[in-house]
Amino acid sequence: MVLADKMMASDERLKDFSGEEVAAMLIQNINVHNQRQDSVAPPVTTGRCLTEESYVRRLTEEEKEEAEKKKKEKEGGGGGGLVAREELYDVLLRIIGDITTTPVQIKSFEDAELLCPFSKVCFGEVCVVLGILAPCAADGTLMLSVETD
Repeated sequence: MVLADKMMASDERLKDFSGEEVAAMLIQNINVHNQRQDSVAPPVTTGRCLTEESYVRRLTEEEKEEAEKKKKEKEGGGGGGLVAREELYDVLLRIIGDITTTPVQIKSFEDAELLCPFSKVCFGEVCVVLGILAPCAADGTLMLSVETD
């Protein structure tokens, strides 16, 4: 049974539609969702590829100053900030609050029901983009120059 057929069987409201119509509606909804995500995506890719094995740490005061200087030199800017589901606020704030200038692996971020390994990697990347964290080696050496995109 294909996904459209399963959906039709699970919802009485879909009984008057064909499998092709349900599939088309599903594709349309997916496209709308993807367009919304694309519209708020960062304008520039970070050039990084974090994984669960990646290390991150807080920026030192000197690194923060350099990042702020570079940010001011750029025109425009991203604006925005960290946005997350309400159910994740507490755990994400604890994760950020627990990270110091000592490197930690992304896979060691606190576990939560709605925070899978992929979500932890995404959260780490967003924190890097926002200039909250920096990708680094296990010894704390920065992997890339400190720059807020």
